[in-house]
Amino acid sequence: MEATTSRIKWQCVALFLLTVAIIVIGRQMHGAPTILGDDMWGTTAVLGNPYEVVVFTLRWDLHPPFYYMLLDLWAIVSKSDTWLSLSSTVTHATLVSFVYWYVVRVRKNFFGAVIAATLTFCSPLLLEYSAQIRMYPLIALISFFLFYLIEEHAKGKSSVLKWIFLLEILLVYTHAIGLLFVFSHFCFGAYLVIKNKNNLIKWVLLHALLFVFSLPAIANSLVRSVSHTKLPSFEQTLGAVGNMFASGPVYAVIIPILIMLWALAYKNHRAIILCYLFTPILIYSAISLLMKPMWLDRNFIFAIPMLSITLGVFLTKFKVNRLLMMVLLVVLSVNNFSHWKIKDYAAASNSFDQVIAFLNSRIAASEQKICIISADKMSTFWTLERYLVGTDWGNPMEVQPPLNERWGQLKQHLPSPVPEILMLKNTVNYTESQNLIIASGYAKRCEAEASAATYYVTIASDESYPEKTQVFANNTWKVLLLK
Repeated sequence: MEATTSRIKWQCVALFLLTVAIIVIGRQMHGAPTILGDDMWGTTAVLGNPYEVVVFTLRWDLHPPFYYMLLDLWAIVSKSDTWLSLSSTVTHATLVSFVYWYVVRVRKNFFGAVIAATLTFCSPLLLEYSAQIRMYPLIALISFFLFYLIEEHAKGKSSVLKWIFLLEILLVYTHAIGLLFVFSHFCFGAYLVIKNKNNLIKWVLLHALLFVFSLPAIANSLVRSVSHTKLPSFEQTLGAVGNMFASGPVYAVIIPILIMLWALAYKNHRAIILCYLFTPILIYSAISLLMKPMWLDRNFIFAIPMLSITLGVFLTKFKVNRLLMMVLLVVLSVNNFSHWKIKDYAAASNSFDQVIAFLNSRIAASEQKICIISADKMSTFWTLERYLVGTDWGNPMEVQPPLNERWGQLKQHLPSPVPEILMLKNTVNYTESQNLIIASGYAKRCEAEASAATYYVTIASDESYPEKTQVFANNTWKVLLLK
């Protein structure tokens, strides 16, 4: 037994290292893309102290702060692009190793563990976010631990309830719809203990208490909105489910869906598929149609570990040639890597790299101070700061644009010291060095520097500045010269 345990441990370590190596090498092969868009929230949040990380999240992000707090700890070592993105890679690799460990040790199914770990490793959704600075691999990892502890609770280990409660709180405070992820876990746990009245009552009461503790996160989500959500359609539903495990051709996406539907006929797999596949589909669809759109493929990422496990175990029920199965897993991995969305991010990164190169050339050629104004969203301002000044360009809580209408009204109505706690204060909206000013929106400081050339950076489709001269443009961005 000791030898077996030791062997499994080293197999898990090997899986971890292999996953990290493949993703890191893949990212470098695509040029280690510049951090843009939503990833920039994480790189900017960690520039403040731990308290400011929380306030930054409340002020500028839709999601609760737990992920950013962990990222802040990770950033103690370095705030470089490679190191920060490695946090997601390591989380993904940890998940792959634990999925393998679970199926081998708990389900006693070695080949099922190989299948489940491979599906988790090459999941298009997990691959997409394993090279980004986002919370989604962490969500999947927390969900796996919850699933494992829920099964342990159903076996009579009541001592794990406190850990289930803690992990569910962490899940709620990691993502704006974390409570919906928890609901799938609640359904699965209720199914396992439904025949034990006392355990079922405890389970329901535990989650009633959890709901109370989740109210701040729920309130935060209700008052925020995002523009990239959509209403679900039949095609989008198929795509979201299929893309958890396969990318590319329609047949590749449909196959895992058909296998999961097939597994519904078997009692041992039915609960996992109903709770972690059909429940989120129904909830997301109902909320999107009745309240507000919230359908995003990545909102299914929490379910990938459990569905990978049930697929791995289910496929070993049949006498399929193992060599053939291994070949199919390799083909699936190659297929998913060939459709890895990091290629899209590399293209977007190259577009912005051209902007940075152009601005650097103007800075180097100028003997006067240059003013660069981000006329786009906040993340563009942060990106300009990061790649023109450096990773430690300043503190975002000390360099803010004027409060928008909503925050301005809140400041007027909130009792003291709440505005101070939320750092709702007047600050400069620019940073300045010897030869460079970078501003988020209009800045009087640029006007005061009479000899400075002022450049506006905005998206290519922005037609708001007809009086300015276009000096650079590509398919995504353009730079305008004021003087």
